Amino acid sequence: MESKILKYELKRIIFSKIFVITFIIEIFYSVINLYTEIIQGVSGTSPFSQWSYCKFLCDINAIMLLILMLSCTGLFSRNEQRVKEITSCTALPTKKYLATKCLALILSYIIVAICCILISLVFYKTTFSFSSFQNFLLPILIILLPTFVFVFGTSMFLGSKSQTLLYAWIPVVLVLSLVSFNSTPFLDIFAKGYVAYMPTVLPVDHLGEPVFRLSLDFIMSRLLFTLVGMVLYVASFKKLSRKI
Repeated sequence: MESKILKYELKRIIFSKIFVITFIIEIFYSVINLYTEIIQGVSGTSPFSQWSYCKFLCDINAIMLLILMLSCTGLFSRNEQRVKEITSCTALPTKKYLATKCLALILSYIIVAICCILISLVFYKTTFSFSSFQNFLLPILIILLPTFVFVFGTSMFLGSKSQTLLYAWIPVVLVLSLVSFNSTPFLDIFAKGYVAYMPTVLPVDHLGEPVFRLSLDFIMSRLLFTLVGMVLYVASFKKLSRKI
């Protein structure tokens, strides 16, 4: 029963007009960003440095999170209320039903992220014959995960209060994705300023590349964003499970 509902919810998300349109935009933007921005490197680093890849992830994350937030709005729409009337007839417990819907939202984000990452790997392989992709695992983890958890948790929390608050949150996130806070990681949700600033102040290795060294403040900020997002998600989950 759970797997059937998960497949149904995932199809509802990925085949919606909003998801398809924004997904296509994200794919095109990823390609353009790689061939115009990342190919030049970030702050004097090589295009395939971990700092440059962090910059790529920061750039594409805004649209990926936009897709996620727009998908979240569907969870609090009037159409969703009609769907609840149908699914309420099933034997699936309320909390499991809600958890399944949230899992579908998470999987939709992962699908978009995987597609963008695969595009970047093809770019590096074909353009630079670069295949040391294991170097990108840490950037993927520290850039995408904390921001995703924070924005998703906040979106769910605001949506559980009011759909209007969720819609108001979307432009705020987009504006934050454009702002660079440089050496203030606790304000830099997307870490865009950090990954552009740090290579300019770090020592270089034997190849002349700034070492990929993360400050304690930055690590703590990513943990904080993750923790806040998880707390807000749990709070929203408890509230929504009482509503259904």
